[in-house]
Amino acid sequence: MTAAVSDERICFVERAELPSHSMPGPMRQVADKPRCSWATGDPNMVEYHDKEWGMPVHDDRVLFEFLILEGAQAGLSWSTILNKRDAYRRAFAGF
Repeated sequence: MTAAVSDERICFVERAELPSHSMPGPMRQVADKPRCSWATGDPNMVEYHDKEWGMPVHDDRVLFEFLILEGAQAGLSWSTILNKRDAYRRAFAGF
């Protein structure tokens, strides 16, 4: 397991999970911004990584949203949950 810091966040990934085209270590340089290898390709994952992942949250509504989304994830990929995030927001009246 390797850790790297990106914008004050820590990304833990197995070296075996890194694509062969990635930079050494768990981070890739993408458009002048370091990004974990899991946050490429899917625009929702990229936006989540760049704007939300690993950032401290103190707002109760946002914490509740993530609690619901984490519970819904059971057995699903986080990408699937992010793609359904707007539907969850509608169903829970904006959390």
